[in-house]
Amino acid sequence: MESLFTKLFRYRERENRSPEEDFMTELIAYMFQNHRSILMSFLEECGITQAGVESVTVSTQYVLNNSESRPDIAIKLTDGSGKQLIIFVENKIHAAEGPNQLQRYFSYLSEKRQDNMCSCYLIYITKNYDSKENLDFLSKNRNEVSFIQLRWWQVFQILKPHEDIEMIEEILKFMKERGLSMSRNFTSYDISTLMNMNRVREMVQESLSGKVEEMFNKISGIKYSMPSAESQLRATGRYIYMGNQDDWFWIGIGYWFEGKVIDAEYPDIGVVVGVKPYHSQRKLIVNAVSEYTATNTIWKSFGLANEDEWAGMWKKVSLKQMLSNEDHISSIQQWYINSLNDVITFKETYPNLPWKIK
Repeated sequence: MESLFTKLFRYRERENRSPEEDFMTELIAYMFQNHRSILMSFLEECGITQAGVESVTVSTQYVLNNSESRPDIAIKLTDGSGKQLIIFVENKIHAAEGPNQLQRYFSYLSEKRQDNMCSCYLIYITKNYDSKENLDFLSKNRNEVSFIQLRWWQVFQILKPHEDIEMIEEILKFMKERGLSMSRNFTSYDISTLMNMNRVREMVQESLSGKVEEMFNKISGIKYSMPSAESQLRATGRYIYMGNQDDWFWIGIGYWFEGKVIDAEYPDIGVVVGVKPYHSQRKLIVNAVSEYTATNTIWKSFGLANEDEWAGMWKKVSLKQMLSNEDHISSIQQWYINSLNDVITFKETYPNLPWKIK
């Protein structure tokens, strides 16, 4: 049976973006605010202790000094003497750390510690291993702010003893469904998948090679990078080749395995043209995408109205639709070729965009 939160989450998803991280942030913050025992278990797991706590404040998307910096969760503990303990929690599931994101939070907490003589902690939670221990600002200032890393499966284990609480039971179900419990044991299905891993990888790479690869290289001016694609698979649930045109105005092609898919039992294949937040020519790019997708409706735009988000357009289809023909690989390749021809048309229609190759 689906958890309550998966049912709710289906209504919150968008074609261009899954708000999974924001959703988990709100759930965790709710638990911390309403179940102090869970908050204390979490802090104990992090090696954080505070005796005589009289008040707890938990807030989300806490704005720092009227800036764009917003740690996911801010926790303030105050004891009877008024002494405060401040904790920022930043969580990542598929996204990577933003530019200097942790450093900005660390600097803010360092100033708070010096001004108010309070204890400060920065906690970084990720789905996959993402070591930050060697960052200069952490190694040089470790005495000012304590930096702690956790994985989502560890958060799952912290919550497990509290599953007698109905809300926590539902959250644990949801985390399992979203792959955040990170099973520590192989199933027979896992072993079968493992034994066929190389064959499947070869088929995926074959579907992206040949004329598809030649077209992508010619359009983007960038050759495929297999290590980058495999890194994308591990970090973001997609196996794609990326061609950076100018400061992450980019073209991508490949497979999407997580997030909103047309058929949940199958991955999507797709081609994307995107641009990062606050790109110097974002307005020009966004206007071009808006015009193109208005008349080419098979391409869907995303993030155009919000400068804080990645924006662009993509064309996707479920892999299931490619399996009716006798030669699956040829069907997939032809779909990619047709989609890349669309990108060529887009380039020719908007030659003033910052393409790597004009």
